[in-house]
Amino acid sequence: MNPFRYFLGRAMQIVGLGIITFVVIKFFTPVGMEPLLYYSVAGAVIFYGGTMILGKGES
Repeated sequence: MNPFRYFLGRAMQIVGLGIITFVVIKFFTPVGMEPLLYYSVAGAVIFYGGTMILGKGES
């Protein structure tokens, strides 16, 4: 696997998990639900994108 693709995919997974963790922490504070929805969708898309990049290198 190309090292650049590996580190890009892994970095995207870490950023995605960070965003999802941020959403979970902010869920217990008085904040609107609309920003949490946007952040959770963005975190899931970034995490899944990183997983796809890592998965394509195996074949």
